[in-house]
Amino acid sequence: MTNDSPAFAALKAAIREQIIRLVETENVRAFICGMALGIDTVCCEIVLELKQIYPDLTLQAALPCSTQDIKWSNADRDRFRELLGNCDNVHIQSAEYTDTCMLERNYFMVDHADYLLAVWTGTNGGTAKTVKYAQERGVTTIIIDPDDYK
Repeated sequence: MTNDSPAFAALKAAIREQIIRLVETENVRAFICGMALGIDTVCCEIVLELKQIYPDLTLQAALPCSTQDIKWSNADRDRFRELLGNCDNVHIQSAEYTDTCMLERNYFMVDHADYLLAVWTGTNGGTAKTVKYAQERGVTTIIIDPDDYK
């Protein structure tokens, strides 16, 4: 699924719809975003756009390490840094990359959340571990399967 495909546009619309539902029906006002390339940055952009409609929203960036963007392209790094500059605050899990900093960042987000919005196909990996952790902690979990939008 490419960023300019109709399927991606539909997925992005579904994410936006869920975020609006959380704001309007669950009174969620604080969001935390992991800031990884892909869906994380899409979610960040959506919340930043919605802050124009709901000015009381806050957005915290949760980074696994301070060097998260070191190997990214210049364009991705510039986009990341612009988004980061528009966040209300930033949490950095680790000064340097470690084998566990990404999962620890994910657990930090869950530990500070009432809801988890996960875009996940059900496969093993970091998102699976995070969803499981959220469910074990009683965090309401909303899953959007991107395969539903292909």
